Amino acid sequence: MIAGGGHIVQISSMAGHYSIPGMGLYCSSKWAVEGAFEALAKEVAPFNIKTIMVEPGGIRTNFITSNAVFGERMDEYRDTEAGQFVSLMMGELPVDMSMFNQMVVGDPDKMAQQIIRRVDQGEGPLRIALGSDAYEQIRAALLDRLAALEAQKELAYSTDSDDVVKPF
Repeated sequence: MIAGGGHIVQISSMAGHYSIPGMGLYCSSKWAVEGAFEALAKEVAPFNIKTIMVEPGGIRTNFITSNAVFGERMDEYRDTEAGQFVSLMMGELPVDMSMFNQMVVGDPDKMAQQIIRRVDQGEGPLRIALGSDAYEQIRAALLDRLAALEAQKELAYSTDSDDVVKPF
């Protein structure tokens, strides 16, 4: 890092915006990364340190077929959505990997080039979604969360103290 400046790149995931059965721990770790890095970005900004959080979707790597370690599963979960996902990750379900890879949209080389390009530019949004799947999943999650928040606006305001002075 150059004295008085620099750039921090944090790899997160589209899963930092939603959670699905079978991926709760992974998604929650990405939510944590999102929150911690957003705070860090604001903390280092006065020191001319630029930040970028990369939120990729699926990338054509060996993530699914990696050497992940799984704990003992409970039979009660085997036929649930979470159980089926774990079975897929453990390689227990037949998967045509060439077909699977064609369904994964992210090109790792193109993604790396965009990260480098963004760092070289030095400016831009805190978060960048890479992959059309990331864009669609993040957008849907944000729209769902915004709709849920709007639906409870009256409830939220009803719990304010009667003598509150609003600064806005």
